Amino acid sequence: MEPTNLGGGRADVALKNTGERIVIEVKRELQDASFDALAKDYAGQTTDYQNVSIRLGFLLVLDLTGTNNEGTPHVRSLIQCRAIHRMGESEPRYVVIVKVPGRRCVPSAISKSAKPSATTGKPKPKRTQKARAVGRTTKNQPVSL
Repeated sequence: MEPTNLGGGRADVALKNTGERIVIEVKRELQDASFDALAKDYAGQTTDYQNVSIRLGFLLVLDLTGTNNEGTPHVRSLIQCRAIHRMGESEPRYVVIVKVPGRRCVPSAISKSAKPSATTGKPKPKRTQKARAVGRTTKNQPVSL
């Protein structure tokens, strides 16, 4: 349920703790999920919910721009904080942009399409039957690496 009467409209998610309210605007993106494009397209709406509370908001975006066959990016590459300067205000408002990768491949599909190592340029050698048996574990057996 979208909270109403926040910044003159409805917000997707509102969190309130110790008197402060933080709004999370939720979007999906099909065209350009770069941080610059997301800030340009959605930061204005996200900052508008900050009119009567702290100058911090979150923009959570489901990235549906394409299939990633090389695996899910590290979380640090999916989060960025932007200072948004609005006309007539001396202090910036802040938007934390969080991208959620959509259309992900299952990990086994990534293994099947793995490329040769960048360090050697050679594909990994195939394991022998004996090597495969060593790597197997039973349901409750610990794995040591």
